[in-house]
Amino acid sequence: MRYYAVLFFVLIWCEVLLAQRQAIPPKQMREADALYAKRIWRIIDLRERQNKVAAWPRNPLTKVLYDATLVGKLRPYHNDSLK
Repeated sequence: MRYYAVLFFVLIWCEVLLAQRQAIPPKQMREADALYAKRIWRIIDLRERQNKVAAWPRNPLTKVLYDATLVGKLRPYHNDSLK
């Protein structure tokens, strides 16, 4: 019986500690600390079966991207230089 009481106390104590913990926000990385940068290009082929959802006729991906650009959620670029 005594072991059950100790186990119960430990479980309650763990619950209290878990309730009190908080997430630590990550530090901002300085540009000078970056050793290298890498640009990754992704091509979404809408003809593939896994990407058929993006070609939905009522709300296609191209329309979603265009509308987000008009609203200001996405920043458009004239060419590949990202300027």
